[in-house]
Amino acid sequence: MRTRVGVATRNPLKTSAVKIAFEGFFDEVEVHSFKSRSVLSKQPMDEQITSCAIMRAKEAIELGYDYGVGIEGGLLHRGGRAYFTGFSAIISKSGEMHGAWGLAWECPLSLLERVERGEELGTIMDQILGRSGVKTHEGAIGVLSKNRIDRLRVTTDSVIAALIPFVNREFYAQDQGGAT
Repeated sequence: MRTRVGVATRNPLKTSAVKIAFEGFFDEVEVHSFKSRSVLSKQPMDEQITSCAIMRAKEAIELGYDYGVGIEGGLLHRGGRAYFTGFSAIISKSGEMHGAWGLAWECPLSLLERVERGEELGTIMDQILGRSGVKTHEGAIGVLSKNRIDRLRVTTDSVIAALIPFVNREFYAQDQGGAT
């Protein structure tokens, strides 16, 4: 049976991450990406990160996919510091929802003020590096880690982690709809 997955993004890296993650658990996977119709913050912060990811996943379900996936990166404030991170939300056509946080790393102070003003991290990185497409390739995590951390892998791992309750029913049987 073919599993149809909708991803509310035009970022090919995120779409590839979803495809890799789902193919690890389902035999036949068809992944479709589309532009989100919701007006979302360019640079989500704190609770907006999860709410935007969930909103994106819901859009895919509304379009009739078996699973909807929303992946959102943003700035998370904790303990007096700011961290870049991402969140993956997955919703099934039955309405079951689960999510997972990705890797988080400390935001350099040199970027913090611009990000907190709402500038998108990818745009900032493009300007600093004098090129375009950082967010669809190595991402800020690749640049800042000197390519020791792979953005595709980090994103794929977050989607895989969000799939855990869907593929381990024996452990999650009592979790009605999941918590994010």
